[in-house]
Amino acid sequence: MVATDETGPRAAPPRTDPGGRRRFRGDIDGLRAIAILLVVGFHAGVPGFPGGFIGVDVFFVISGFLITGNLATEASRTGGVALLDFWAKRIRRLVPALALLVAVVVALSLLALTVLEARQVARDGTAAALYVSNLAYANQATDYFADDIGSSVFLHTWSLAVEEQFYLVWPVLVGAVCLVGSRRGGVTRRSLATVLALVGGASFALSWVLTTDGSPHAFFGLPSRAWEFAAGGLLALLVADAPRSAAASAAASGAPAGPEPADPRHRQRAAAAVVAGLATIAVGTLTLTGSSPYPGWRALVPVVGTLLVIGGGAGRGDTNVASTTLAARPAQWLGRVSYSWYLWHWPLMLLAVDVFDRDHLVVRVAAVAAALGVATAAYRFVENPVRFSPRLVRSRPRTYVMGAVVTAAVVAATLLAAGWADRSIEGDADLARLAAAKASVNNWPCDEATSPGGIAYCQGGDVTSGTTVVLMGDSFAGHWSTAFDRAAAEEGIRLAVRWRSRCPDVPAATYTKDRQRIDEGCTRFRDETFALVDELDAAAIVGSHTVPPPASIVAEDGARSAEKIAIWAQAYEELLTSQAGERTIGAIVSTPGLVEDPVDCLFDGGTVESCTPASGPELAVQAPVFDAEAEVLARVGVPTLDLRDQICGPEVCPLVVDGVYVFADNGHLTPEYTLMAGAGDPSLPARAHPAGGLTRPRRLLASGAGSVVSFA
Repeated sequence: MVATDETGPRAAPPRTDPGGRRRFRGDIDGLRAIAILLVVGFHAGVPGFPGGFIGVDVFFVISGFLITGNLATEASRTGGVALLDFWAKRIRRLVPALALLVAVVVALSLLALTVLEARQVARDGTAAALYVSNLAYANQATDYFADDIGSSVFLHTWSLAVEEQFYLVWPVLVGAVCLVGSRRGGVTRRSLATVLALVGGASFALSWVLTTDGSPHAFFGLPSRAWEFAAGGLLALLVADAPRSAAASAAASGAPAGPEPADPRHRQRAAAAVVAGLATIAVGTLTLTGSSPYPGWRALVPVVGTLLVIGGGAGRGDTNVASTTLAARPAQWLGRVSYSWYLWHWPLMLLAVDVFDRDHLVVRVAAVAAALGVATAAYRFVENPVRFSPRLVRSRPRTYVMGAVVTAAVVAATLLAAGWADRSIEGDADLARLAAAKASVNNWPCDEATSPGGIAYCQGGDVTSGTTVVLMGDSFAGHWSTAFDRAAAEEGIRLAVRWRSRCPDVPAATYTKDRQRIDEGCTRFRDETFALVDELDAAAIVGSHTVPPPASIVAEDGARSAEKIAIWAQAYEELLTSQAGERTIGAIVSTPGLVEDPVDCLFDGGTVESCTPASGPELAVQAPVFDAEAEVLARVGVPTLDLRDQICGPEVCPLVVDGVYVFADNGHLTPEYTLMAGAGDPSLPARAHPAGGLTRPRRLLASGAGSVVSFA
């Protein structure tokens, strides 16, 4: 993830003064140390790091600065860029460390995780080893800011993939521009600056557009991140031109070229720039959150801050006091091991949470601290020995062979692990069905469509119908989408589905899962959904959401649970009554959320009997909010689908009903069960709503008595 100079195991990025001497840039190692602390703090959920993810942007700018400066200097000196030598250095620097990580993490997952989880780890490991994980996660519409600690153990490798793709493309661009420039009178740097500005401007515009549209490619893609590298590259050209201009002036006057004497005013300005840059990064860390659309223009905060820090430390003469402080030895050490720590902290943290079965701050912090020890060992015994191996440094072919063999071996190992997991699952029909159900969560089938106003949604049912119903809410609306799609098609109704994980249809502010910030992204998503309802001129809407714990409901400081529940109930009633005046509205009562995941229990070797949860603990936790919602529904009198009594009996919540698995995880229903429930299977006696009628998706969508959502 972090580009460094190749001069030795303790080397940091050099700076060339007017006299040609290379000056040590320990401040950049210190900046790396800050960047990795931001990222690790954010990932571990340490208070005070809501925007710590901007540490990755800091790394991107550093890479653009270093690589562009080195390539431009080489091209100016030799007339071209030695691409194969450049890539050989990157192979020695990056491939062995990442390969070791992938191999160890996949092996640990086979020992510590269920076969289903291990299969996903192996598949993600393949993408990570090939440096395409950013594309894989973008195509899967992965939410980097999701609060679920069960995210992919290789999710963090998206940035490594972006950097490796940068290393592949950037030297070709720089080399081509410098070569053309050198043949046209030595305007290499000017030509390169022009091209970088054009590339950076186009990339920034693309990032802004994709971020506004909510595309995951805005976050994970190199095209939308290239402007950050370009910004660092432009700075490298700028600070390189300053000493060149000074040297030229000295030569014109007959004075000997050499380092400019220390200037107190210059040092003060440089120190002010560094302090301002660090302050800008700090502001971004404290104010940016995962709920803010990112990167887009907001990424200017860490990018500008990083440029100020690097630029402030790039002046001539004595280094300013701020840069000297940043280059303290402990900071330099942490900066040097930042790549290794970045590699190891995330997967070891997720594995620790899984092994100890406790997603707690103490566990996460202890895990990332242990990861620093592992990273230090990997840096000393694997990363540097390979990177500076005389046999490899002297032989480019050996380097390429080493890289190819190591990568091929790791990819083969991940494919074998995934294949073993596949055979284990497919060899058991029940496990295969459970695996399919588990995979369906948050990945329900979607025929994507876009409204005239540019709002994305999933369409289904009879798409030619003039009657539209919108199914909206959080992921608990998503798990009903298959059944409602079928029912809408049978009833001749066009179905539009809009759901977002942990984003209920109820217009009440909620916190993210870590409860460190208000989920502003959910508010925007909900507003867009209601705008879609108007755009499509929907005849009816059906809302579905999971019952939130009171602690997730935003209220004044010191508010008690009862007060938060009252806020929620009031917002729910306002939703139902406000929509009822314009269109028909139906409600799906949340299914019980289980304390433990019965599917994971089964994959851990448990039986249906041993993994069947008791209904008491699950229902008791949610009962106060359930009761408050029930009072609202009874008072407003909207059609309601309520399967709670069928899903959980007086004693247990059965995992299997008539051979059909009920739960896909600790709350979501399997598509098969929703289809059976929606078809009105006689084995599932319907519960009557107080207003009368049967509670079935087809009844909710039935077009009768002039109403789309009806029990008539």
